[in-house]
Amino acid sequence: MDMAMDMAMVEKLQLKVRRFTKHSFACFMVSSNIILLSNVSHAAEIEFTPSVGAELVFTDNALLDNNNKTPGEVGILSLGFEALLDGNQSNLVWDYQARQTYYSYDSDRNKLYHEMLFSFDRRLGNSGFTFNADANVSILPSDVSENGITDLVSGNLIQGTDYGFGLDYQNSTNNHFDIGASIGANYIQYEDDRGNNDRQDADLKIKQGQLQKRYFWLLDANLDRKQARSGSNNTEEYKYKLEFGLQQINRFSPFIQYYGESVRGEYTTNNVQTEFERWGPALRYFLTRTSYLEVSYNFSLDKSVNDDYLGAAISIEPSQRTRLYAEYSKRFFGHAYEFQLSHRNRRLTNTISYDENPSSFDREFIAADTAVEELKLAKTLRWTSTLNLRRGTAILTVFDTDTLSFQDQDQSSSDNVQGYKLSYIHRLSRFLDASVRYSWDRNSFQRSYGQQIDYYNRWEFSIAQRFAHQITATYSYKLNMKDSNLNPDYDENRISVELSKAF
Repeated sequence: MDMAMDMAMVEKLQLKVRRFTKHSFACFMVSSNIILLSNVSHAAEIEFTPSVGAELVFTDNALLDNNNKTPGEVGILSLGFEALLDGNQSNLVWDYQARQTYYSYDSDRNKLYHEMLFSFDRRLGNSGFTFNADANVSILPSDVSENGITDLVSGNLIQGTDYGFGLDYQNSTNNHFDIGASIGANYIQYEDDRGNNDRQDADLKIKQGQLQKRYFWLLDANLDRKQARSGSNNTEEYKYKLEFGLQQINRFSPFIQYYGESVRGEYTTNNVQTEFERWGPALRYFLTRTSYLEVSYNFSLDKSVNDDYLGAAISIEPSQRTRLYAEYSKRFFGHAYEFQLSHRNRRLTNTISYDENPSSFDREFIAADTAVEELKLAKTLRWTSTLNLRRGTAILTVFDTDTLSFQDQDQSSSDNVQGYKLSYIHRLSRFLDASVRYSWDRNSFQRSYGQQIDYYNRWEFSIAQRFAHQITATYSYKLNMKDSNLNPDYDENRISVELSKAF
């Protein structure tokens, strides 16, 4: 594609979107910088794909209330684009979508929504430094205890924005030391101003280079700080790890390790501050060049937090397609577990992970009466499986997240969100696809007035038909069901028709 034509398309698209969305200023400040930077890389390849669309939705329960079923229509107009840049020094991925809703039964709910995923990085010559910038504009439920479905028709949504930039460094020529470092900052804003914060993070990792054949060492340090934009609430987490030992001797590798962690949460009503340090000898036995078993004895430097304990880890990587890692240790909150499994072959890809980490200022599963800035322990299990067939693709996602409050010693205020999603897309012909999707969710919230449990069941059947000039028509039927022990239940049927065109 000719560069002059690319630039003309960009300018025309900028004018359209600037008139269409009040958030365009931030988006196109980024776009102007990207265009300037892309001109530096003469070998860059730029692809722009603008698109427009219109959707009409018919629902038999617009108010989501089985006691007052009211039919209605919702119209949705959309404008968006995809942009890709691939050059010797720069890379860009940019996906933007703006959608305006129109409700026949309540014009006060008419609203403009934005979604954007932006990622840009540029290497600074041969210095080892890389500048990166990212932005994410998403749609979130304003209160998952009221309605946990992120759905434009159902409403009860807010916009969340996350703008960030950073600088990475990786040395590539020094065979004595391998150094990697990064610093970054993020500006996070929510439409209702709950959880607005500024975030700073830094990472440093130094280990032996390729020329070192007798010893190995590792220094790994991390900092993550979040500061509320209004008030004095903030959270900080520091982690640092040291290792020094001998390279393999008859497959055995003995070493000494040290680990420290400090977590602090400052609030207007209460503070949480704790730290934990441990050290001790460890031994790895290598099954192959990349697979090993590890056992360690850890002396706790603060017996009031944890006693001395025996830790273990296993890392198995029989091929580039399969990797398993599991670890047991103790952290400032007690017993800690980590698990990662990835495997892929020609048709099937599986990824399973489990981790336990502090969390704060997270709006994804936050209820209305929950302190967003509160420091909590998040235990997350996720499994994603993708099956690629000759004429179709099936995807299964299973997730389970527990969030436990550090301020509640008996952990009676824990919340749990779990569910699974299953989708299958089948290619009927070159111009016709059929898909079916099902999801089940269970949201459990502990409240002063009791436990709230909500169940969501959602079915969707759709057919997508492609025409000439990149026009696509999609016909869909959806069934949404909610059962709750405290909130009203509802059953909703929807029929929708959507037309979209890419340029």
